[in-house]
Amino acid sequence: MADHIHILVDVHPSVAIADLVKEIKQWSSHWLKTDSRFPLFSNWGEGYYAVSLGIESLEACRLYIINQESHHGGTDLISEMQHIADTNGLRWYDDDWD
Repeated sequence: MADHIHILVDVHPSVAIADLVKEIKQWSSHWLKTDSRFPLFSNWGEGYYAVSLGIESLEACRLYIINQESHHGGTDLISEMQHIADTNGLRWYDDDWD
């Protein structure tokens, strides 16, 4: 997608999500900035969205990521995330997205 990425990872519970995201952003920024296939990349945006899921949701999440183009259609990221939260009974905080 043009303005965000989806990553499905399996991490040990002792790994802090903030540390994981920091590592992913640092290493991928270096790679993207030095690879000529990504001339428009300058930096990742601030923040991230993370959610944990159980083993029973793993395949659905994997398929969602594989088919993300069809999910996004004409919907922007914020609308999509709000829909996912609503669909899964999660509370939505508008001020988290400012």
